[in-house]
Amino acid sequence: MIKTWFTPGLMIINGSTIDALEHSHNAIQLIWPETTCSLNINNALYEQAMIVAPGLSHCLQMESGWILLVEPQSLLGDMIMSALAGAPFKALPDIGYAASIEKSSRFSFEQVIEILAPVWQYLNIPSSQLSKPDINHQLDDRIQRLQSKLNRCFDDECLKPEAWKAASIAQDLALSESRFLHLFKQEMNIAWRPYLLWRRLLCAANAMVKGRNATEAAHIAGFSDSAHLSRTFKKMFGLSIRQAQQSLPSR
Repeated sequence: MIKTWFTPGLMIINGSTIDALEHSHNAIQLIWPETTCSLNINNALYEQAMIVAPGLSHCLQMESGWILLVEPQSLLGDMIMSALAGAPFKALPDIGYAASIEKSSRFSFEQVIEILAPVWQYLNIPSSQLSKPDINHQLDDRIQRLQSKLNRCFDDECLKPEAWKAASIAQDLALSESRFLHLFKQEMNIAWRPYLLWRRLLCAANAMVKGRNATEAAHIAGFSDSAHLSRTFKKMFGLSIRQAQQSLPSR
């Protein structure tokens, strides 16, 4: 069984029998295996806890353990990227292991953060930074406002798909479309369209966690149908939508 916790800027997964085909995504990925793990990067295999930089293609097979997906544009992501120091990936030392969460229990996000304390201690990240890991006050105020709007998805207040158009976003921020696109890439180190796709997939995953089926999740996140969502999901996460539904049990 796999358990998932969401908050803007951070997705935490704990479970067993994780088998993801080659994929890449916007997130920094932290892998903390409990037992057997095989991480394939450029045909080299690694079996220990690892940090993988965003955009790096990889395959992962893990018998049981933890996966953390951290948005690099968040404050938490910025701190982890500093630990990577420009490297595409980095092995973590022997920091012990927090045992998998028992199936009969439902831990809160705050409790999970405490369980993962050895990771934060190694990365030199104070626990005070983890209550709202998405807040990055170094970003332009207008980009911060846009992120706050996108974060409403986690509270089931998703923006309508038509509001995601660059022209609509730009108008809301009192910018020209070209100026908005330039500012966004400058501040976030990623273009608007691929970032939006990443956020829409998180929106769909969050909807499934809350009990929506794939068709409903696709509609909420602005995909044409569940097949479109499934193709996109597999390309970014290495999992089919059927696997994703099994991996994202409703609360």
